[in-house]
Amino acid sequence: MTVLISGFRRADGAANASALLVDSLRRDLPEELRLQARLLRFELLDYDEAADGPSQQARLQRQLSEILSRHAPQICLFTGQAPGRNRISIERLALNLFGGEVIEPGGPVGCWSTLPDLPRLAGLLLKHGIPAELSSHAGTYLCNHLLYSALRLAQMQGGGPLAGFVHLPVNPLQLDSYPGDPFMPLEMVRKAISLIALQIIEGCG
Repeated sequence: MTVLISGFRRADGAANASALLVDSLRRDLPEELRLQARLLRFELLDYDEAADGPSQQARLQRQLSEILSRHAPQICLFTGQAPGRNRISIERLALNLFGGEVIEPGGPVGCWSTLPDLPRLAGLLLKHGIPAELSSHAGTYLCNHLLYSALRLAQMQGGGPLAGFVHLPVNPLQLDSYPGDPFMPLEMVRKAISLIALQIIEGCG
């Protein structure tokens, strides 16, 4: 089994909570995941907020295809930041929408996350004192596009990886860029993603 954990990295070098998480996991796995180290792969997807919509979508699709080809994961746990949120958000649904445009003309309106037992994942975090919620959908920007594209690829292949998305509050290091926003310390985010990943691995093993 191979488990991919990904985040987003800004082209201009500004901090992103998901990139801080993934870089941290790559450098130093939490104790909960050390026995699973051989299963884990980590990737960052680059994005440029100044680019136009079609360029952003093409770049995302290219990176997703390369990463899936490189690792052939059975599980994809995508992460991204959600300024303004004060808890970990486990997304139920990816919409066929990027901004005001349809991602895949003629495709389904949305695709459900295929990670097992999302309510249990949220409950697990709450049990450990980590603010968490189930969220209706992953938005209409790159986070949503990534999840939709991965789920559709899996559908079209008839047996691709399980995939889901987790939104994170901003990191305390980002408060100059997001003054007044709720934030979550990196250690709590590391704990949350470790618990989610371990639960999924145990459930699918």
